[in-house]
Amino acid sequence: ELIVLLGLYAAATFRIMPSLNRVIVSYNSIKQTKIIINKIYKDFILEKDSYEIDKNSQNFKIENINIIEINNLSFKFASQKDFLIKDLSIKINNSEYIGIFGKSGTGKTTFVDLFSGLLPPVSGNIKINSYEISKSLTQWKSLISYVPQKIYLNHATIKENIMFGNIYNSEKMNKCIQDAQLFNFINSLPDKLETLVGENGVNLSGGQIQRLGIARALYRDAKILIFDESTSSLDTETENEFMETVNKIKKDRIIIFISHKTSLLKKCDKVYELKDKKLVSIDI
Repeated sequence: ELIVLLGLYAAATFRIMPSLNRVIVSYNSIKQTKIIINKIYKDFILEKDSYEIDKNSQNFKIENINIIEINNLSFKFASQKDFLIKDLSIKINNSEYIGIFGKSGTGKTTFVDLFSGLLPPVSGNIKINSYEISKSLTQWKSLISYVPQKIYLNHATIKENIMFGNIYNSEKMNKCIQDAQLFNFINSLPDKLETLVGENGVNLSGGQIQRLGIARALYRDAKILIFDESTSSLDTETENEFMETVNKIKKDRIIIFISHKTSLLKKCDKVYELKDKKLVSIDI
């Protein structure tokens, strides 16, 4: 009887082991992702708190941007002694095409994060039509579209990647792909807007991916477009084609184009160099 009982336990153990192994693997996976999940959760809470603050503060509704004023903006991380941005001040008028030049490490990305409301300044402020953006960050962020160096694409259709969670509007979609110079390319495809772009846009060229990023930014009806080193991963020919697209969409919106190449900023209305922690006007 003892041998039979031990045999039964041994058989049960062998049957249970795979399930126990899966439980252990899942537990370790939860432990590894818990930190990331907590950070994402905190971002949602911050966004919710920001929205609640907006509802209870002096909200502003922007029909037209008359002027954006950046006044004595300064910033440094708590762990650093030196300021990355110090007493930076400029004014941007409606429909201006602004070029910002700077070498690596001069604080261009920090400036973009401050301007976009992603980082709070240590001192100074940003005003739009005399309203401080800190009083209504949700409204301010809704005015901005950002085109980074590397465009993130879902393994989905061209239409879904341009909408990126927004409601579909055929008229707006056609205008965006025309402005981004994608109309002929998309219409040459058998499935047109329903064409799958592949993982990270593997089915598209570098120039087409960047134009898709422009179309996505335009689809949000943003009044301010920020291009942050958007051509640095492109070859010269594709870069020139991309710049032609950017230069054609500047009507009725503010464009801020950031680059370490002054040659790309020749058609800007104003060009600034980020130097000594400030923006200094330069001629090209």
